[in-house]
Parts: sequence; structure tokens; C-alpha cells
Amino acid sequence: MVEFLKSVVNDNVTNIKCIIYGILNNKVLNSKITKNDKKIFVYLSGFYQNLGDMAITYSQEQFLKKNFPKYKIIMVPSVDTYTTIRWAKSIVNNDDIITIVGGGSMDSNYASLENCRRFVIRCFKKNKIVLFPQTMHFNNDLYGRYRLKKTIKTYSKHNNLHIFAREYNSYENMKKMFKNAKTVEVIPDMVLYLDYKEAFKQNRKGLLCVFRNDIEKNCNFNTDAILKTLKEKFDFIEYTDTIDVKKEECEYKVYEKTILSFLNRIASKKLVVTDRLHCMIFCAITETPCIAFDNSNKKISGVYKAWLSNLHYISVVSNYQDDTFKKLIDSIQNSNERHSNFEYLSKFDLIKSVLKD
Repeated sequence: MVEFLKSVVNDNVTNIKCIIYGILNNKVLNSKITKNDKKIFVYLSGFYQNLGDMAITYSQEQFLKKNFPKYKIIMVPSVDTYTTIRWAKSIVNNDDIITIVGGGSMDSNYASLENCRRFVIRCFKKNKIVLFPQTMHFNNDLYGRYRLKKTIKTYSKHNNLHIFAREYNSYENMKKMFKNAKTVEVIPDMVLYLDYKEAFKQNRKGLLCVFRNDIEKNCNFNTDAILKTLKEKFDFIEYTDTIDVKKEECEYKVYEKTILSFLNRIASKKLVVTDRLHCMIFCAITETPCIAFDNSNKKISGVYKAWLSNLHYISVVSNYQDDTFKKLIDSIQNSNERHSNFEYLSKFDLIKSVLKD
């Protein structure tokens, strides 16, 4: 109970500080955009050191630019949520659309991002708000239930809210929790919208390991045992993480280059082993053989089952056994089957129709 109260107090104090800071610091993102322009805002844009969130942001931007060429697309970095709100409110029309970047932050582990999301929903009561595909995972403890209750309360007060999940577990929970939402649908993670298969026809060499070391890491997997097996199989192994990015590489002017560079790196490998969701997705769109270990909140297996289970060059592992793992490496590497057409692409028409409606 003491820890719960500390978390709640810290939450509220931090949120109040952010709002006050936003009031005192009015930031303008683009002085050329006026109230007369047709606008789509992209809140919580991920211009920070996480290649997965950067790629989600980039995919959403590309999707909006392609399908809504007459609109000004305004990218609002997550760190500028509070400081740009006065400027945004001064130029927004009721017909403008507010979108919020998808991902995996609708939970109790990333409180600051969910606070930003709720803040945006409260601030734009007269606008259509579209939450791009998310995983929802609130811990089933006192603090998690408290966070979920606040989220439900905020979301239920908006009369034009459209919510998209990126896998079916979140979709079923969202349908139960957000009964007042105008839309609750399931579509793929936005990074699966990218189509770079033809660009990555290159010779593959070696293995790339991409392992996380944070709150979402699945402690049931013995990383040392996995690496020992891999070293028996591969002479050339590289190690990295999708958060191993320099701060200057995340800025809006260069973030596309950063993402494409990492995709090229993925596409140059004979095999990728990871426990990062978007590393698995990068493998899917570059047709790179991949073994993915499920993470703590099962979002990897959820996305895999929903959209990628027909890709024979990708496999998700729910538990580790040495002999089975060795056989899996051989079978995935030897598989020549690739998919040039992704059946899920038509699913993005759902979110396009909601935006255009």
C-alpha cells in the first residue's frame, strides 16, 4: 500500500509539473501553419532513442501523407505535448483531426506517455481523435488497476474517439473497457505498412542479436544459454539493441535516414535473434529470417499470431530448449519461402475510412 501511494503521488505531482511547465512555455512548431489550413496532428511522435517508436512514427507520417495530401501533417514530439498545446489550440478547427502515435505505451509501465495521451484527449473535446494501433497492458496490481480506471474515465468522456489495437488480446480488452468509443478495431502495427522488400536484395552474412534489458524483458529466457548455442552455429555475430541510437540521430530531419540504415543492417543478415517486437517486424518487411523470443507482456506473440504466422522465415519462441532451438535455427535458415504479398495490407483501409469519414 505504501508503494502504491508513493506511485500515485509521484504520478500526480509529475503530471501537474508538466502541465504548469506547458502553460509557462508556449512553443510554436510551425509558424506558417494557420487556422485556415486543413490539419492532422500527430501527437506523441517518437523522436527519441527507440528505433521501434521512431519507425511507428515514420510509418504513420508516410501513411497520412499518402492518403491525405491536402492536409498539413503536424508532427508533435512527445516531449512537446504540454509546451505546444496553447499554440495547437490557437490554430485548430473542429474539422481538424487529432491522431496519436501507436505502439505499446497504453499501460502502467509507461505512465508519462499515457498521461500525455489522456491530456491530449481532454484538450481536444470537439475534434475527432484517432488512436493508431496500440497494445494495451495494465498490470493486474493496485497501481495498474488505478491507472486503468483513470484511462477509462478520460476516454469515456470524449464523444468522437476511435481506438485501434494491433493484436487481438488488446482488441478484446479495449472493447470491454472503452464502450463509449465510436470505433474499436484491430489492424496491424503501423510499421507493417512500410514496403521495402524490393530494396533489400543483397547478400546476407552472419547473425544479429537484438536483446532488450528493461522492464519488458522475459526473465524466463536464459540469454547466456541462447548466446552459447548461437556461437556454436555462427562465426560472425553482431550485438545491438533498438535503443542503441545517438540522440542526434533521432531528430526529425534525419530520423528517416536512421530507420532506413537499421533496416539495411537487418537485411544484410542471414539470421536475426531478438526479443524486440519491432526488430521482428523489421525482419518481416525485409524478408530476413528471424527467431523472436516472446517478451513479458506477450505483445510479440500477439502481433505474430495476428499478422505474421504465415511467414515461414519468422518464428516466435515461448520457451527455450537447446536442441529444439538448434533445429529451429537450421530450419529457418534453410527455408527459401518468402511472401511478396502481405494479406494484412488491406486492413489499413479501416483506419483510412475512419479518418476520411
